[in-house]
Amino acid sequence: MPTVLIESDRDDGTDRGYGKSQFNFDEFKPFYNGGGTGITAVKNHGNEIKEPKFKSSLVISQNAEVSSSAATMERIVHCHADKSHHSLETFKLAQWFPVQRVEDVGGFMKAALMAEQQILKKYFDEFDRLEPFFLSHIKENNRIAKTHAQVASCCSALSVLFPQLTQARVGEITDYLLERAKARIVRLSADHPIVEQFWSAFHYLNEETAFREEGRLNHTNDPAVLAISIPEFLSTAQKEGFNFHKSELLSLLPHSKRHKLVCKNVSRKSRWTGKNIRRWEFMK
Repeated sequence: MPTVLIESDRDDGTDRGYGKSQFNFDEFKPFYNGGGTGITAVKNHGNEIKEPKFKSSLVISQNAEVSSSAATMERIVHCHADKSHHSLETFKLAQWFPVQRVEDVGGFMKAALMAEQQILKKYFDEFDRLEPFFLSHIKENNRIAKTHAQVASCCSALSVLFPQLTQARVGEITDYLLERAKARIVRLSADHPIVEQFWSAFHYLNEETAFREEGRLNHTNDPAVLAISIPEFLSTAQKEGFNFHKSELLSLLPHSKRHKLVCKNVSRKSRWTGKNIRRWEFMK
């Protein structure tokens, strides 16, 4: 059974004292290979420890795209969902489902366990077929190819329980997952959209706006470095109509590709004021 993470309230970009902390998805990376969920001591007066293995699947349900390190992003299969397929029939079904008894609609687990061997055989047979297919199209990253092939194989294995899931439909889903794998490659080769927006705004405010002295937002004399005070940038950006969620931005900037992060939140003298300020430093 899956472990499902549901999105909570998001940061509104202010400093009113709430919504500041954001979950670090890198903490889930060890689960990919069945890593432990935590370590506890065994009560036997010895040095033994207990580290239960993660045996579930992980589903992340949220409106915002997951932002994390490249290693974690490679392990996630991103399936976008919208309401374009909703109809009167699906609306009626959505109204019907909540009023049903568990006994009437909760038989999936029993059916899946009874057909366990058939499902697993179908999955492994399909994976042996689909992994080379994905690898032939996704040559840049074997892990991305493998994870998307695994999900496609799981989809095909569901036909054991749902005969109405035809091979034609499975083929359509496989093609969709291949497109998602290609999109993931593109996503990882570029900066996150918010980071791209940050750099576009920074260069505009720092170099192009007439009301700012050229380079004013860059606090170092080092020609190879950009030293930015994040509070100053956010204040200036807001005046010019740019809006950023502070905590979200701070979580994404360490992964910047356009300008690599050198160090963050260090205290050094500003070339403009001569006083120490907290700043983030990036390679030009």
